[in-house]
Amino acid sequence: MLDVGCGTGSLTMAMAKRRPGQRVIGVDQSSKYISYAQSRRTGDQPTFETGDACALAYQDGRFAGVAAQLLFLFIPKPVVALREMARIARPGATVAAAVWDSRGGLVFQRMMWDTAVAIDPKARVARDSLFANPV
Repeated sequence: MLDVGCGTGSLTMAMAKRRPGQRVIGVDQSSKYISYAQSRRTGDQPTFETGDACALAYQDGRFAGVAAQLLFLFIPKPVVALREMARIARPGATVAAAVWDSRGGLVFQRMMWDTAVAIDPKARVARDSLFANPV
């Protein structure tokens, strides 16, 4: 199993705990995140590697599952990363991703933008593009 854009390794650790005895790898482009994630693990699983989500260094069809949590919010080429995730997944494998719900699910973000509009009405355009459906 592979966690792409693993950051601090929280999802990777949960995957390893849920699948004891199975190899679980977390990959992230930030060596600082990888170092931190490695410092949190106990034993030899999961493993963490530095790598680029848009050019994953794994063979086609290697993984039974590939996940990305919040990755697509922070990379400039999410479609390329998704294709890479699909490429390294075995036929029938699960490829899963999660992102924040920025269309109203992030209450703290909505409050910040509403405050910005109260201070500067010009911020309404930006806020409305994030939280309103097109008419």
